[in-house]
Amino acid sequence: MKAADPQAHRGAIEVLGIIDALVGRSPEGWGVRELAEHLGASRSTVNRVLATLAEYRLAGQSSHGLYTVGPRLRVLAATLRRRHPLFAVAGPLLDALRDATLATAVLSVSTPDPCRCTVLLCREPALPVRYTLTPGARLPTYAGAAGLAILTQTGTADLPPELDPPTRSAARTPDDVDAMLAEAERRGGVVSIGKHIPDAAGIARGFRIDHAMAGSITVSRPRAEFDESRVDATLGLISQAVEELTARLTHTGGRPSSAPARRPPGLEPTLVGRVARLITRLCTAAETAMTAVEPAAAVGARSVAAERLVRAAGDFGLLSWGGDSVLRVGPALLGWAAALGAGGDDRLDLAELAREELSRLADDTGETVGLAYFDGDRARLVATVPGREAIRYVLQTDVDIPLYAGAIGKSILAYTPDLLESIELVPYTERTPVDKDALRVELKRIAERGWARGEGERIPEASGIAAPFFIDGRISGAVTVTVPRHRMDHSRADVITHAVRQVASRLTGLLSTW
Repeated sequence: MKAADPQAHRGAIEVLGIIDALVGRSPEGWGVRELAEHLGASRSTVNRVLATLAEYRLAGQSSHGLYTVGPRLRVLAATLRRRHPLFAVAGPLLDALRDATLATAVLSVSTPDPCRCTVLLCREPALPVRYTLTPGARLPTYAGAAGLAILTQTGTADLPPELDPPTRSAARTPDDVDAMLAEAERRGGVVSIGKHIPDAAGIARGFRIDHAMAGSITVSRPRAEFDESRVDATLGLISQAVEELTARLTHTGGRPSSAPARRPPGLEPTLVGRVARLITRLCTAAETAMTAVEPAAAVGARSVAAERLVRAAGDFGLLSWGGDSVLRVGPALLGWAAALGAGGDDRLDLAELAREELSRLADDTGETVGLAYFDGDRARLVATVPGREAIRYVLQTDVDIPLYAGAIGKSILAYTPDLLESIELVPYTERTPVDKDALRVELKRIAERGWARGEGERIPEASGIAAPFFIDGRISGAVTVTVPRHRMDHSRADVITHAVRQVASRLTGLLSTW
């Protein structure tokens, strides 16, 4: 790869650094001036990058006007957590290790900074006193079991001559670390007592992920509970987990993807647009390695510009260079995914992700807006935004929506018509569809035009217009605007139909990773 242009490289690093800062202070967020001071960057540059990140939904703004992680980045992070073997495979292994040892089991990975590693997963026992770490946290490599185990794989050559010890017993120089690593080799693993956190003790083993990245699995507990006689048995359990994980990593991600690198349509020429494309490609290809051509095709830039971005992304840790010139997801992106999933629940909050779109739709139409999620069997209203008119419909959330009555249900059923056979058409009002043959004809028309309308079919005096949204090509719900029938004339219906379809289309783009 050609040498990176310094200015282009710096620009890419600035963008990635701003995203990293947003993730690091999620959900609280940053003011522009505060973030500029934190990064040592100009306020105008930070303001410009944040505004552009918001356009791509990688950043968003809180109700207090602070910039925070945007909904698109949350969607991609959840995709990475579901698909990457370090999350998918290691989670159950850590659960079993935690249960067997009654201690906290942790998975960490190295970063481009030789002094830091990142926590990806932490499984804690249900005990009143226990060792706690937050996924996404960055730990010193030279102090503590997790980091020292990683150094057994990467070595100490890149450490600075003077270290910043977090405790009195921690290493102060690389020579001190080398002595600890020699002891770890003798024991078959790292045993660290009070080296990172004074009252904690940890046992760990390191492993190699690829040419550029290493990891470790650690069992940690309060120092007062450390029992020397249990070290060998614990190391044996950790070794089994490491062996199973590395075997699965080799099987899952050892070969480059054979999918052709396609240039996606409508490519944005901006640097932030290319970064967004690259993050998307890395998250959606998490199970496999990639050839160097694939990220370049994904960002859609000229070859030189693509090379510069890929080089900067590698230096930052967004991607990792493996052997045989293949690329994989890097520690920075893994850390973002870990931090944004720190709550332990990988289910996305659809209402929160769609909040901005729904609020804008309510503002534009002045009417009540609803969002339904469809799980393949039933539809439930998961979010509403009230209209501003004095006479308006109030929709209740967390209620089932009939698929055959009303705009929102029919806009979903039109894309799953086979469900109609098992549905009993019970009338809510005199306008409720009860003829399946007639309803089939209407559903076909809805699917062809992409939107549905209901007039008093579920609520007597309500008129609704709805359009479906899809996640990776699968019908997943619908957006609706509900209006008192006396306010819905032909011209108003046309305006609302256009607005609803636009929002549904944007939600499809936001939530899909295809």
